[in-house]
Amino acid sequence: MLNQMADLQWKLQEPVAAAEVLHSAIGGHPLVAQILARRGILTPEEAWAFLDATRYRPAPPDDLPDMAQAVEALAGAIKARQPILIWGDFDVDGQTATALLLDALTTLGASVSFHIPHRLTESHGIQTERLLALLAERRPALLLTCDTGITAHDAITHALEQGVKVIITDHHDLPPDGLLPPAPALNPKRLPPGHPLATLPGVGVAYKLVEGLYAHLGQDTGELERLLDLVALGIVADVAEQWRDTRYLLQLGLERLRRTERTGLRALAEVSRTDLPNLTAEGIGFQLAPRLNAAGRLDDATQAVELLTTRDNTQAKVIAANLEGLNRKRQRDQRAIMAAAQDLISNDPTLLDFPALVLYQPGWHPGLLGIVAGELAERYSRPCVMLTSEPGGDLARGSARSAPGYDIGAAIAAQAELLSAFGGHPGAAGLSLPIDRIDQFRRRLSRTLEEQAPIRPVPTLNIDAAVSLAEVTESLAEELERLAPFGQGNPPITLMATDLTVSRYQTIGLEQLHRKLTVTDGAGVSRQVIWWRGAEHRAPDGQVDIAFNIGWDIYQGRRQVALTLVNLRERVPVAVAAPSAPAWTVEDWRQVPVEDLLPAFAEKEPNGLIWAEGEHTAQTRGRRRHELRPAEALLIYTAPPSQSVLNAALEVTQARRLYIGWVLLPPADLNHRLRELLGLCRYTLTHLEGHADLDRMAGAIGLTRETILWGLRLLAAENIISLAESDEGVTIGRPNPKVASAYDALEAREAFEFLSAESDSYRRFHRRADLTSLLV
Repeated sequence: MLNQMADLQWKLQEPVAAAEVLHSAIGGHPLVAQILARRGILTPEEAWAFLDATRYRPAPPDDLPDMAQAVEALAGAIKARQPILIWGDFDVDGQTATALLLDALTTLGASVSFHIPHRLTESHGIQTERLLALLAERRPALLLTCDTGITAHDAITHALEQGVKVIITDHHDLPPDGLLPPAPALNPKRLPPGHPLATLPGVGVAYKLVEGLYAHLGQDTGELERLLDLVALGIVADVAEQWRDTRYLLQLGLERLRRTERTGLRALAEVSRTDLPNLTAEGIGFQLAPRLNAAGRLDDATQAVELLTTRDNTQAKVIAANLEGLNRKRQRDQRAIMAAAQDLISNDPTLLDFPALVLYQPGWHPGLLGIVAGELAERYSRPCVMLTSEPGGDLARGSARSAPGYDIGAAIAAQAELLSAFGGHPGAAGLSLPIDRIDQFRRRLSRTLEEQAPIRPVPTLNIDAAVSLAEVTESLAEELERLAPFGQGNPPITLMATDLTVSRYQTIGLEQLHRKLTVTDGAGVSRQVIWWRGAEHRAPDGQVDIAFNIGWDIYQGRRQVALTLVNLRERVPVAVAAPSAPAWTVEDWRQVPVEDLLPAFAEKEPNGLIWAEGEHTAQTRGRRRHELRPAEALLIYTAPPSQSVLNAALEVTQARRLYIGWVLLPPADLNHRLRELLGLCRYTLTHLEGHADLDRMAGAIGLTRETILWGLRLLAAENIISLAESDEGVTIGRPNPKVASAYDALEAREAFEFLSAESDSYRRFHRRADLTSLLV
């Protein structure tokens, strides 16, 4: 996700003359025609085909080379009732391609089984040894690959030698020497550039194979519509470029997904709180796909295929709940890796002197390194390589992500003599190398990147139009919605509004991680803007410009325009203790002995406010976070548990004079904190009728709201309390032994322990960090 406070160069797009012809043909808001023209859609025929799937003519399946041979072989196996083995991949594209083929072939009466490699033990592709074992175990007559196989010469040759026919469906790059495995290979990379099928992902290729098979067998092609929900999932999750047939299939697939009959998808939507009838491509990308991906990253993706194909409601709910737990674990582990990476950079700032950010730490989960590398590449505007190793191992492996202006795949390939294995493309790569070569690799990779871009590219944010807040209306949102679905090749529309004042802001969400800003322009027009993860950043002060997407917020069937922050520019930068117009003055008292903190503050600020939490509140006559009020001076006596809690306190108090203390709450064991939390639960039941004030609880123990929530879930999972969560808040009740808890005790314990440790880690960071890193 884009860092909304990142320093980006905003570039307002120039008008395109050809848009006038388009506007006269398609009507509506002129901006729709302008955006189409800027994206290379210049004729009315192209525009209507882009906007309306019913006016698009898809390419026939036979355009893919080897389609006739593949269909003939597959039809023969089905008619002869020969066993077929599908070999898929563990990402969502591979999962959906496998599920689509399994569904379609089973419906045709085929005898079919499937295999999804395990990410950690088998990795990508077709491993010959594992394939031979499966061939001996299942004895298929035909091997059908999906989302893989185009470079698997050795494995496919061995299969053919065993007398097994092979069909390859894949979309990855062809072998560098151009030599394909000796089997029918359906791959859009074999088509001329610009072909309508050129950007199909693996699930799209699988769909075209089934389309060709149905036509060959004389089946009702209307049955194909049932498979389109899987196609939409795979297209979005694989970030496939929305070009011609790929966009067309996504448009149809989204419609199908909104009314899907798949038991597993409906169960997944329920646990992820996904509003299926109003689902967008963004909803797939942020809600459904991460949960499916978590299976492949942290566990066995076989369960994801089972979820997508089962008709058993109980099985679907069990798998969906497991994927929800895996996704939460993925989020926690990802945060832990990100925190560790930031610690590495904080402890050794020279790492940022290189054009390549290369980080190594043993014990990181290899399945999550690519995600974190992408976030760091965006944050620091340079390619990032994340490496890890097994305990005691001498080989590091990991993932790389690129930044605009660089080809990370080519840059890593140029270091081949240092590497044990590598592979990738301009945007991402995987690699392994001896640990003792990492420093040399960092230097040489950086030199290669400098040759690619002697002047480091400035990150640019393309702005589609500048608008006033008065122009941000339901009518404009409806017009821009014509261009949906958005994604790769058709990015969301980004608008800008300037010279605004932030008149109000509040933290939102059950865990208080996000912000809602109210911005007002010179004409007095106001709009609300959602800032995801905004609580991690200081609230803006003074005049601002905002770049935003416009869409819809749908709640209880009511739809209203929603603005989502993309980037924010403060027109007058605020600096800590800056000589002109400072936001605040700061005194660093982190070296002051603890016994001197209170007397010194009382002498300097007799009317000042003391913020202290945990057991220190009573000792200092201070206030906890829920008791803070506006004050001119604030002593931060106890180190806060997170950056967002610190930011919230500064916003509430609006203090202009800050005194940064350092007292650390003693790290407590898990059971001690749970006993403290249980005591607060009893107070809540006795005095507050069970209505939990998460901020009050968090301040009493010195943790975050998110940590408290997971602690409550753990107590509920162990049937010590009952717990009800809603958008309005949390209610605690007495346990009912006859009702099974909806929470998983192991997951809740892991989350509570992780988040508690994260707060302890942040307090240590607060103790030693540079002030500019704290007051952000």
